[in-house]
Amino acid sequence: AAQMQKSLLPPICLTLAGIKFNWLFCPAGFLAGDIFNFFTLDENHTAFYLLDVAGHGIPSAMLSVSLSHELSLPGRGDLLRKYIPEKGYYEIHSPAEVVAELNRRYESNKDSVHYFTMIYGVIDNKKGKLTLTQAGHPSPLYIPFRGEPSFIGTGGFPVGMFPLIEYEDHEIRLKKGDRLFVYSDGIGDCRNKDNEVFSDKMLYEFFLKYGGLSMDNLIKT
Repeated sequence: AAQMQKSLLPPICLTLAGIKFNWLFCPAGFLAGDIFNFFTLDENHTAFYLLDVAGHGIPSAMLSVSLSHELSLPGRGDLLRKYIPEKGYYEIHSPAEVVAELNRRYESNKDSVHYFTMIYGVIDNKKGKLTLTQAGHPSPLYIPFRGEPSFIGTGGFPVGMFPLIEYEDHEIRLKKGDRLFVYSDGIGDCRNKDNEVFSDKMLYEFFLKYGGLSMDNLIKT
């Protein structure tokens, strides 16, 4: 199961449509509910997600694998985009629409207590516009090429916990050299040898200090 999870992760240090992606994955155990990916939706749009299924072990890991298949295969079930025959092109669904549909599909009931948090985003490659939705997941950190970092979003509800939840789209205009840091709650919960929690404040200060490093060196730091 652990090998199946790892096989679904994208290549390290990949560039899509001029956008560079890099990542670090350090699960707490052999099996985890975290999974992520980035991929092209069409010639003008690039998508990414990071999700964290509640709980541990095989049930959480298998749900994360199922969600990965649903999110990473554009056109499957018309979740991410829908073909418009009369116009001859695909209509890209907004992140808020995608997450709301996932909430409808995975709404928990008495027989299933699995829910998940996530970030899902779409980048318009031509306009340089990033649109993302936050569903109970830690707020991504936007790091402009020249300027101070800032957190995006205020929380939102996890997916599969409550019915008929509405989700919010957040938009950012990206410029050359800008960065977006998406992460799981494992980072904020980390403790040092003195048992001090890393926290959002320390994460912000980290990027304030090291945000100018190359992506490869930043990941290693």
